[in-house]
Amino acid sequence: MQNDEKSRAVAYCPRPVFSAEGGFYTSPLSISISSSEDGTIIYYTTDGSVPGPGSKIYTKPLDIESTTVINARAYKDGYLPSQVVTNTYLIEPMNGFATISITTDPKNLWDGDTGIYVMGKHAEPEYPYKGANFWQDWEKTAHVEFFETDGSLAFSMDAGISIHGEYTRAAEQKSFAIEARKKYQSEYINYRVFPEKNLLQYQSLVLRNSGQDNCNTKLRDVLISRLMKETGIDYQAYRPAVLYLNGEYWGIYTLRESTDKHFLSFNNHLSNPDNLDIIEGNNRIHQGDYSHYKSVLDYIKSHDLSIDEHYEHVKTLINVDNFIDYQIAVIYAANTDNGNIKFWRERTPDSKWRWILFDFDMAFRRVDHDTVSHVFNPKGTGAGNWFSTTIQMGLLQNDEFKEKFLRRFAYHLNNTFETNHVISVIDELASEIEPEIPRNFKKWTGSYSLWKQCVQKLKDFIMGRPYYVKMYLQQYFGLTDAQMQEYGF
Repeated sequence: MQNDEKSRAVAYCPRPVFSAEGGFYTSPLSISISSSEDGTIIYYTTDGSVPGPGSKIYTKPLDIESTTVINARAYKDGYLPSQVVTNTYLIEPMNGFATISITTDPKNLWDGDTGIYVMGKHAEPEYPYKGANFWQDWEKTAHVEFFETDGSLAFSMDAGISIHGEYTRAAEQKSFAIEARKKYQSEYINYRVFPEKNLLQYQSLVLRNSGQDNCNTKLRDVLISRLMKETGIDYQAYRPAVLYLNGEYWGIYTLRESTDKHFLSFNNHLSNPDNLDIIEGNNRIHQGDYSHYKSVLDYIKSHDLSIDEHYEHVKTLINVDNFIDYQIAVIYAANTDNGNIKFWRERTPDSKWRWILFDFDMAFRRVDHDTVSHVFNPKGTGAGNWFSTTIQMGLLQNDEFKEKFLRRFAYHLNNTFETNHVISVIDELASEIEPEIPRNFKKWTGSYSLWKQCVQKLKDFIMGRPYYVKMYLQQYFGLTDAQMQEYGF
């Protein structure tokens, strides 16, 4: 008897049961909440907070007339409180998009001391408001529901959320990172989130506000990923998604993979995600250390790569084909923010450094930008020429590299970046998100008409860019018209 009482004292109260699952409903409905255990008190909230004593007590069916999130939790004397059950009821027609509902205590978002979405008490007065709460490395507990395009529930789980990105943290519509962790519920999101990739497991996802392209096309970063995906370069899969935050419509987002160790491990079928060196910019270490990459730079600086023996050694250290494809993408797209770069290697003797395609939000803007000289600038590249060009300037010493680079560029212009092909991809991506654009810009700064104009400007860039790219390549490399033709331009 004593053992029975002891086990009963530590048992959890059964989870409350809802009469209808969360999801899309075209008309109001009534929700009943019950428990399989007699004598249970069910507390509930509709603001995202965790129910408990002090919350509303469920006594009768709840009439849901507009999109609402309900958290419910069962209590009974002698039991530990049940797990919180969360359901989002979307009282509106299905939108045809992947739909994500994030439910979290409002304090996690809006509290002046602890809320991740607000300025807080220590924000600087000028953009980008450094010191603001949204600049802090804070992760909060939340519940995430993912509804497929047909309205079916793909997964529902507790996870961590944080504000994602760099300067666009200061935007009114902010990006979120969603992290699966054991301490919340599960170490992984066990669902094929992106049909374009045969991956059944993710550790984290990113809801991007499209960065500096947020109030513009929302397509630039997605476009370069779509164009380059067949090259074998590491790129982030994409789906357009609609977000609801504690039941409130929060606009359209670009749902992406996160470029972390799990992304690299899953996409490259690696056995140990912790056995990687991941570097961003010049020397910002995400994981591992900088020593091997520094040794590569030191070797290039101290050796003449026009000597084939030296060039062949560098080819054992970096994936030259990958590096070429990455730089061609930067140049074609006129990505002036090309210092925002991330590269990685597996920590094994025969592994080579490779580059990750990400964050092209500032690309496809200046059709006449001389990105060739920008990338191959011995003083540096990116903002203020602050980012190292040691690798490309070293490789350019070698005739084999120059030959390979130019022939690969001609191939991409004639195929990957062929004008009609790129225009068709833009049309496809734009038509996919267009139905949601008017509603999105009722919520956030911008307008449907402005978005249409921006998409057209993107197409104008695509139609004009090949002329400038070929001109700048011919000038930089000192090629005759006959040589350009021989290379395939």
